[in-house]
Amino acid sequence: MNGSEVTSIDLAILIVYVVGTRIAFGWYFAQKSKEGSEEYFLAGRTIAWPIIGLSFYVSNMSGSSFVGMPTPGSSPACS
Repeated sequence: MNGSEVTSIDLAILIVYVVGTRIAFGWYFAQKSKEGSEEYFLAGRTIAWPIIGLSFYVSNMSGSSFVGMPTPGSSPACS
């Protein structure tokens, strides 16, 4: 044992730390935000329509948009 091995005590401390911080942050933000799901999902109905439109547009961009869609145009059958 050269001092660089991870023991079960180290793993237990790490797990308790990670789980504890997640629970603490979740509890804190749950207490801070009491508005409900409508406030969360609809932003209190305060966002202008251009922002909503841009949000829809960029949420449809993905890896398939940039890699998968151009593939048929660059295939040998199209040349």
